Amino acid sequence: MDINGQYKGAYGTKTNSLSNLDFKSYSVIKATIGINSNFTPSLLGGAVPAAGVKAILIVSNSIYNPVILFDSASKFITTGNVTLTKSTTYAFTFVSDGSNMIETSRSEAMN
Repeated sequence: MDINGQYKGAYGTKTNSLSNLDFKSYSVIKATIGINSNFTPSLLGGAVPAAGVKAILIVSNSIYNPVILFDSASKFITTGNVTLTKSTTYAFTFVSDGSNMIETSRSEAMN
């Protein structure tokens, strides 16, 4: 991250999982979902990045309609859960307050 708290550019990927998201090492994480299951995002080791760190979670969905279950116990404060639409991409932007990842925006069902 630069001195102004902007994205540091590191990009990580995951497949069929939103567990152990490492926003301390990656400013952008893309998850590709191809199974019919519900997902609760969690941070690697429960570690919230320093206050001011910005992060983007991109989720691409293929053939099912799984649900992303955001909850405060997993350190995500959001506008709520989302049911993914088949063959679409979602983007969630967060900023850390040092204790939680707080959603600042989301784009849903892009294709």
